[in-house]
Amino acid sequence: MADRQVKCVNVRQKYPRREGITHLGGDWGTSIKADVIRDIQTGTHTYYTFGGGKRAKVEVVGGEFVETYPDGTRANNLLSLSDC
Repeated sequence: MADRQVKCVNVRQKYPRREGITHLGGDWGTSIKADVIRDIQTGTHTYYTFGGGKRAKVEVVGGEFVETYPDGTRANNLLSLSDC
């Protein structure tokens, strides 16, 4: 199992919220969201970001979305990352 830091995301322009995330990327390359969700759910890999100086675990929400909560707020910092 690898612990992967997410450093960038791709988001569909029509959906600039969590629904629009299509890919997540980092030093390992870029993965489609469905593969990241599968990795998290099966325990194959863990994913995280850094937000506000804190590590934040990427979580699967509702079976089809990925989100993080780095500072205890409901703000999803995946959407603040640069484009892949």
